[in-house]
Amino acid sequence: MHLRSQLPLLNVLCVASAQMTSTTHPTPPSVYPPERGRPKDMRNCRINDNSTFPWVVGVWDKATKQFVGHGAMITYMAFVTSCRTYTTPESYIAVGQFVWDRSLPEDPCMQEKKVKRIHKHPKCTESPKTATFFDFSVMVLEKPFDISGPVYPIMYLPFTATELFNNIRYYNTSPNRTVCDLPYFRTQTERPPVFDSKSSVEIVPFHSQCVDLLCERNPPKPGFVEMCKKRLGKRAKGTMLCFKNKKEAHIRLGSGGRYWYAGTPLLCERRALGIAAQAKDRQGYPGLHQTDIHFVVTFLRVWPWLIERKTNYSADFGTETYIVSTIIPVPHSDANVLAPSLRNLAFLIFMIVVTISHTNI
Repeated sequence: MHLRSQLPLLNVLCVASAQMTSTTHPTPPSVYPPERGRPKDMRNCRINDNSTFPWVVGVWDKATKQFVGHGAMITYMAFVTSCRTYTTPESYIAVGQFVWDRSLPEDPCMQEKKVKRIHKHPKCTESPKTATFFDFSVMVLEKPFDISGPVYPIMYLPFTATELFNNIRYYNTSPNRTVCDLPYFRTQTERPPVFDSKSSVEIVPFHSQCVDLLCERNPPKPGFVEMCKKRLGKRAKGTMLCFKNKKEAHIRLGSGGRYWYAGTPLLCERRALGIAAQAKDRQGYPGLHQTDIHFVVTFLRVWPWLIERKTNYSADFGTETYIVSTIIPVPHSDANVLAPSLRNLAFLIFMIVVTISHTNI
């Protein structure tokens, strides 16, 4: 086999290898088998990866005693969420949830962990003009969630920014062929939190439709539309998405008009593209477009920063399993079957290259 034909694989291998770290990781936790039947303690249960969105967490404000946001676990002890509305880490508790029986989605159990640190994206705190496009933070738990089974529930991220960009472009231009969800909770105060059954969404093409809808004011405000379109049209650069609820025209805001869905991950055909950031209330607007809009910031602009946070707070708990004489990297704890660690990915690519080389000698 010619070396030239191997270059794409070798390039990926080099990239994956370059990102490996020699960080000393904690000892993998003991593996606890999942409980049979309803958990004994519904307010402090172990979370299992084999569930409905088990990596979605709620951000609970200790002072107001309500959820003020959502998030998605990206490592065994860190989750990505929005940025602008949060203050100090000691103000919040991360609430994990586990739908122990898929036929009983309204009877989940929960678990709480303290938030130890909040890493806000630098451009979120730099200026209100950039905060809209960099509304991201990563919250780090004081201790990981207690789990059952071998795998920490972690949201699947694309392997590369290129893959993410292609997904965004596809979904933004194929609205009628896209199945997407914003898995948020149904109320601000219910604990254990229950997912809203009406959280399915459909895309509103960003540049051809959504910019006009976002920038329209009722009543009209002189100069605002032009300024808004210029700002979103130029700065968004394909990194923003818009969605509307399939089953409800109105987005039910929280106390004080708060968009407490912020930080909810956007999933299109199981692919994570970004997080919900803001809502556009279009109730009472003239014309046909009176459905409220979820404004989503994708991971594209913050990709290097996000991957750095993910790497810093990951643990290499991987193991190897032999299946029909083939070595398959199987995650132990800080991994997702759909998103193997970089080390496992590099090893897998290396094995593919070696195998192809030998079969073509």
